[in-house]
Amino acid sequence: MDEATESGIVFGNLVPLPYKVIFALQLGVFLWYLLVRYCYENQKLNILSLLNLSYSNHNYSHLDGLIQASATGEYSTANPADVKENLVLIRGIKASLKKLATINLISYLIYVLIGLKKDQNVILYPIHVMLPYITIGYGFQRLFWYSRKKETFGQYRMYTTVKRILMGGINSQTMRTNDILISDSLTSYSKVLNDLSLFVWSTFSNEVYNSKIEFIVLAIPGLIRMKQCWFEYKLTKQKQHLFNFLKYFSGLVPILINLLIKLRLLKLNPENSQDISQTQLLESLKWLNTCWYFASIVNSTYSFIWDVRMDWGFQLFELIFKSETTFIPLRPWNQLVYKNLIGYHSIIMTDFVLRFLWVFKIFIIKDQQNLTVFNHLGQFLFGNDVYSFGYTIVEILEIFRRWLWCFLKLESDWVKLQKIETINNSLPNENIEMNSFKNG
Repeated sequence: MDEATESGIVFGNLVPLPYKVIFALQLGVFLWYLLVRYCYENQKLNILSLLNLSYSNHNYSHLDGLIQASATGEYSTANPADVKENLVLIRGIKASLKKLATINLISYLIYVLIGLKKDQNVILYPIHVMLPYITIGYGFQRLFWYSRKKETFGQYRMYTTVKRILMGGINSQTMRTNDILISDSLTSYSKVLNDLSLFVWSTFSNEVYNSKIEFIVLAIPGLIRMKQCWFEYKLTKQKQHLFNFLKYFSGLVPILINLLIKLRLLKLNPENSQDISQTQLLESLKWLNTCWYFASIVNSTYSFIWDVRMDWGFQLFELIFKSETTFIPLRPWNQLVYKNLIGYHSIIMTDFVLRFLWVFKIFIIKDQQNLTVFNHLGQFLFGNDVYSFGYTIVEILEIFRRWLWCFLKLESDWVKLQKIETINNSLPNENIEMNSFKNG
């Protein structure tokens, strides 16, 4: 057992697999809290208007005082939310974060303590098995379930959004920003979802994790986005939704090739009784690896250009698409909300680096002397299994990349709203009617 594997086992014992999932979920809530608070307090953005949510009953045309009145669970505001209502959203996220952090920490400490003696006590063992499930269940209930109380409009909106998204639906008429933030964030949590699936598998099975199930779990977020893109394309006939569909499809190709590689590796063992030779298997693996790198290059390049041009609305690549366009890397200054050129370019560069982080897999070389820093970094990030610290860092970096993406996505949607709607002279960036926002 090499040093990297040993460190991976140590980390896996320090942060057990289910608590990786739990802490990743908590991290997402914490980053969302920072995002909303910064946009409101520092930039005075009305996030509730972007989400088409309000905490005032009179702003809903058909609420009638009861949140369960609507059969569809769709609540688009008839009047835009007052900017100060964002404080309610911030306090709500903060309250949920505090409760999650407290419960998660207590659960983690109990789990670790029980783990020291569970093999010696038949009563502690089932508690040790069920405690992570109870903690995960509480987290999902706290964030994604709903109460019938009038004060929980935000939580109910989260419930209806997640319910719609898991079915592959999207409300592109009145809640597109609301839905896109959740569904795109889900794609960044695909590895975390796979960790959860692996944990459930290991609870009920002593066999090695099924590669086909892993493929299905990793593919689900992308398949959801593909269904949403196809729905919007049929609804609007706008080709950009078809191109978006192809972007998510390109993301599934490396996952599929990775499945084929793992299925081939199962045959590469001394007990192989099939007619295919070891040499043929190695040649097949070499070809599949080449295909994986090519597919990953296509997907990362496609996704990065889409982030910059379509999701953020920047003009960095406009010379490629429109040769007569005057080169402006971002947008005109009066359409930049954050007014921080270093910040914009830093996010773009970070997005590029993290989109291509998989390149370090090329440098994974074991059992050799005089390895470079790239070899060590590649081995650390991608050379071990899901229980390792390096793998966890990759998951956290993707969540961090999505968090930065959200800042510029919210700004882009805000700019689009300003272009579409008539701005109130007294409150130029606060009262914006949302109902006609269809985001071409």
